[in-house]
Amino acid sequence: PLHPDGRAFGAGTLAAGGVLRYLRDEGASTVTCLGASVHSSDGAHLASLLGATAYPFVALLHVRGGGGGGGSGSGSGSAGAPPRDPTLELRLKLQGRPLREMRPAQFLAHLQAVVGQHAVVLAEAEARRLQREEEALLRDEQDREYREGLDADRAAQAEREARREAEEAERREAEEAERREREEREGRLERARAVLEGEGAEPPAEGDPAASARVRLTLPNGKRVDRRFHADAPIAAVRAFLTVHFHEAGVGIDNFTLSSSYPRRAFEDPAVTLREGGLVPQAVLMVQDLDA
Repeated sequence: PLHPDGRAFGAGTLAAGGVLRYLRDEGASTVTCLGASVHSSDGAHLASLLGATAYPFVALLHVRGGGGGGGSGSGSGSAGAPPRDPTLELRLKLQGRPLREMRPAQFLAHLQAVVGQHAVVLAEAEARRLQREEEALLRDEQDREYREGLDADRAAQAEREARREAEEAERREAEEAERREREEREGRLERARAVLEGEGAEPPAEGDPAASARVRLTLPNGKRVDRRFHADAPIAAVRAFLTVHFHEAGVGIDNFTLSSSYPRRAFEDPAVTLREGGLVPQAVLMVQDLDA
């Protein structure tokens, strides 16, 4: 930056349209630019390495990659040797007054000519780089497909396991619900039998008409069942009789109501007696299945 021609060379040559476009766009795949001041450690090292004696100074270098023995540009060595640093081959060197007096088009022509001379080498290097990238992409794609397949298998296995657990839980829940329903039905039947036993035997038809009630029960299927009850027996006794009758007849009715048609009245309170409900000496009750 302290050289009197440094700014003019940078603006007039390097930043010229054709040169800048080549370095930045057209030749960017084969030419990598590095600018450094001799006042920096990198710049001083490069100036010494490349033998710079005048400024501005431009060099075109070909980098031969490092690696183990037998690599490109190596004279000797054996496979498996530790990697070596890359080597620099000087292809073009321009400095001082000739460079300052060179027009941008001439400078660009020098660069392009040298690069063109080594186009085959660069093309081979680029081909190898592309091949390595393709191989890396292929490996990445294969690894990705393998991971996706593995993840898909795990997800499918987890889904099957979750579905199996859900089905098992649903089965257990259904069995538990069936068990509770069966126990509830058995308990209801036992309580109904206990109520009938507590009420005693069915009253005889020849007794006091005011002491008993002849109840005709019309079932949902249209059939009729007659039964005599004590006049002071509660509606719960009628319901208990129906519960036992449905069980013995194999009729699947568990939840039902009792009502009279005339006058229209529903008998929902199980503690109301037949006498209090106006069902003495005889009555007709409709049985309605609430689950139908």
